[in-house]
Amino acid sequence: PWNCMRRLWVGCEQAAAELIAPAPAGYALDPAVLDMGAGCGLALTSPDQLPYSYGIIRIYGPLRGRVFCRARLIEKTPRSSRFSVALYDDEGRASVEIDDYFLMAAKPSPAVEDSP
Repeated sequence: PWNCMRRLWVGCEQAAAELIAPAPAGYALDPAVLDMGAGCGLALTSPDQLPYSYGIIRIYGPLRGRVFCRARLIEKTPRSSRFSVALYDDEGRASVEIDDYFLMAAKPSPAVEDSP
């Protein structure tokens, strides 16, 4: 189910994707679709940045069938990135909005690594 991404578009400070949600397995928000949708902006970050936290998640409806998502880069540093993410159903209605999706570098900065 984690290979649900069908298309990915990447711009300067935004990314968008088309996902196909698997058949309902008791989830209104399938974990694979939520994760892949939120992470569609990873192409705009440094390769060592990993998901760290969500700020606010608003849920308006289920993620089923064909889902579209958009991630807008809010802030980027060498060690972290912040996004605003929205996932839409096939008719363009917002199903999920995520404010302040935060990614952080997996490795400490060189100054931290060199300290005794």
